[in-house]
Amino acid sequence: MKNTFFKHITMLAVALCATACSYENHFLDEDEPEPGSYDMLWNVGISDYESWTYINLITGETETHSDTGELIYSAKEDIRPAKEEATIGIEWHIAVHRYEFKTNGASVFNTGKTDIMTVTELPEGTYAPDEVVPYETESKKEGNKYLLTIDMSGMMDEKIGVGYSHNPTINRVLCDGIKRTATGTMPPTIYETKREVLVLKWGDGSWSTLQVTDTKHTVRGVDHYMSFYYNYHSAK
Repeated sequence: MKNTFFKHITMLAVALCATACSYENHFLDEDEPEPGSYDMLWNVGISDYESWTYINLITGETETHSDTGELIYSAKEDIRPAKEEATIGIEWHIAVHRYEFKTNGASVFNTGKTDIMTVTELPEGTYAPDEVVPYETESKKEGNKYLLTIDMSGMMDEKIGVGYSHNPTINRVLCDGIKRTATGTMPPTIYETKREVLVLKWGDGSWSTLQVTDTKHTVRGVDHYMSFYYNYHSAK
């Protein structure tokens, strides 16, 4: 009786193991996601003013590098020359600096939808590429919407001031996926996701949906983290 019991337990364990292995391999063999599915990336840290986080929308890999572009300081508009760019060690599709975005050669369309499961085909529409946003023109606009703050070390020094990216390249459509609410106090701005489904497309025919799902840590509830749903489609 005892041997029979252990025989059944052993057979059950083997069966469960085979089922689990079959389930895992089913996903490993898929090159394209199922229609209506999506991947998730949780709690990407975006608190560092001086850094960009580069994201691969195929693997979910991230890599963070300091901003090396030319800076302009607000007190006297002194210029800090650009530094040598670091080599990015991953294939990347988007990068995020605080609540601003740029792409690796994509154009972006806002579908106006809030359910990523409903965008299963590349939609038609007006797709906007990245663009250079000069400090001199942007700083004169109300709200300073696309000023990229990089260096805060001289903020309290009236002879230096805040260091802004001089001529940053960003994607306005991606940036507009974040709601910015001025408070008149501290913090000066509250950042929230609009949860809009954005579509990025590249010249080779590949495209991806992207939805910012949170601008706070999903467990701790603290600011300066970002989470995403996304669904990348390779070129045919």
